[in-house]
This record gives sequence, structure tokens and C-alpha cells, in this order.
Amino acid sequence: MTYNILEYCRLNSINQFIFASSHEVYGNSGKDYRREDEVDISCCESPYTAFKLSGEALVQVYHRCYGMDCIICRFSNVYGMYDDSDRVIPLFIKYAGEGRNLTVYGEDKILDFTYIDDTVDGIKRCIQRFQRAKSNVFNITTGKGVRIVDVAKMIIEQIGNSSRLLIKKNRTGEVIRFKADISKAMQLLEYFPKTSIVDGISKTVTWYNQHDSTTPEIETARISRSKYALKCH
Repeated sequence: MTYNILEYCRLNSINQFIFASSHEVYGNSGKDYRREDEVDISCCESPYTAFKLSGEALVQVYHRCYGMDCIICRFSNVYGMYDDSDRVIPLFIKYAGEGRNLTVYGEDKILDFTYIDDTVDGIKRCIQRFQRAKSNVFNITTGKGVRIVDVAKMIIEQIGNSSRLLIKKNRTGEVIRFKADISKAMQLLEYFPKTSIVDGISKTVTWYNQHDSTTPEIETARISRSKYALKCH
């Protein structure tokens, strides 16, 4: 799909391209904070990581071969409203709401969770400052790490039920520790994330309490995602 879109842009003289990548490209190298230039293919942990790395490579190739101006954004564990997926925060909120136990794979696993409003703000800044920011890779995250165990505890506390927290070993193919260096985004994009994990979880739980899986907002998001997946297929 990335190749098809890049080809469409090339053939139709669309010369500005923003690619959504992931913190997964950093893999597990033993370091916590990661700068944009610290990607090593030998740390590739999963097929998803490989696809994101190949997408970044394609974008770089179209820049070098065809002069396409590009920005690569690396996101990390985006969460917030409208997410009806099985990603960790909406899944924990769903399970806690049903009184089910929450399973964390890796007691010391630390990730950089980014509230949706901050992610959108970062994308908007890339668009608004494209000429200044082009030919760069940016970490669009909070720049802070939090244990998944603590996220689960926050959700249980916010929802206020009897869910228990179960701890299991890390699973194959997952990044274990990640916090992003966002200094480049702060400098070139004037990107300063505003939502702490505590405030973000509170806002997210409140939103889900007001919008269960049968509400029009959730259903619309689900339908839109299904239509997009069908088109991609």
C-alpha cells in the first residue's frame, strides 16, 4: 500500500508526503531513550516492525530518486477516544468495565504512551511547517515512559471495580522498553505534548464510559476502519 500511494503521488506530481511509522522500528537494543538516528535493522523484533522499516525505506528512496519531499513520523502507543481495537488501553478499559482480569506481559515493560490530541497536534505541525521540517524523521510521542503495570492500575482505579492484575512473561516480538527523544520535534515543529498519562487515562475512561460499543460514534469509527481495510485489501 505504501508503494502504491508513493507511485500515485509520483505519477500525479504530488510532491509532499508524510509517512506514519512506529516506535517499533527501534526494537530492543538495551537503551531507553531513542533518537531518530538510532534505528538498527538487526533489532527488528516482528513482521510489523519489518513492514514499518520497509515503508520508511521506500519513502527515503522516493525522496532520493524522484525528489519527493517527505516527513516520517514515528508514533508510540497512541490512545484516546474512538479506538475500538484490541490495543492495550482500550482493551484494558473494556475488560475492567466488565470486571475481567487485566494481563500485563512484562512487569517492567515501559512504553511511551501518547494521547491522541498530542499525536494530532504533531501531525498538524508537520503539515503547517512542512517546508521547514521536510526531509526529517520525528518522534511524535510524549518523551516520557510509563510502566504498563501502572497504566493498568490507573484504569482499574478509574473504573473502580474488582478487576485483578495478572503479570506474565514478555511475549516474543514486543518492544520491552521505550522512551523517545523528542528534542528534534520540539525544535523544528515547536511540538510540546500537553497531556500527561494520568490526565490522558482519565479523559479516555470518561469518554468510554459515555460511549459504549453500541453508540453511533464507536460504530462509525468501526465501519470506517472496515471500509479502509477493504480498500487496502
